[in-house]
Amino acid sequence: MPRHIAGVRIWRSYSVTLTDTLDRLPPCLVRLVARDPKRRGRRLPLHDLAAKAGLSYGATLRLSQKRTWANVPPKTIDAFCAACGVDILHPSAKLEYLKDVLKHPSGYRLLGAKNGPGSWKNVVKMLQSL
Repeated sequence: MPRHIAGVRIWRSYSVTLTDTLDRLPPCLVRLVARDPKRRGRRLPLHDLAAKAGLSYGATLRLSQKRTWANVPPKTIDAFCAACGVDILHPSAKLEYLKDVLKHPSGYRLLGAKNGPGSWKNVVKMLQSL
């Protein structure tokens, strides 16, 4: 964005990388907002998410636990986000959803599964670490 000072144009340099932009909604939060269209409001099971994204179960599990998009290929980012129903370049709607759910006294329980790596206890730990 140019700025004029005494007739001289000065450009502000913004060194924002694509990873910085994408990390507004990191993979772990993208996974939290993935909902099952068949069972209204329920979390999308990991094996269904993997099949929908065209990724292996292990790759989907590892991606679901990452706190940054660093070292993730763009094709994988696109497939994972599409399977979760997230437009990664315009995440404001999903961020609002997360804020609304977390305003509820036990909202973190609504985001998590009953047990396993996606359990509400692990969701709380992950949210605290961000």
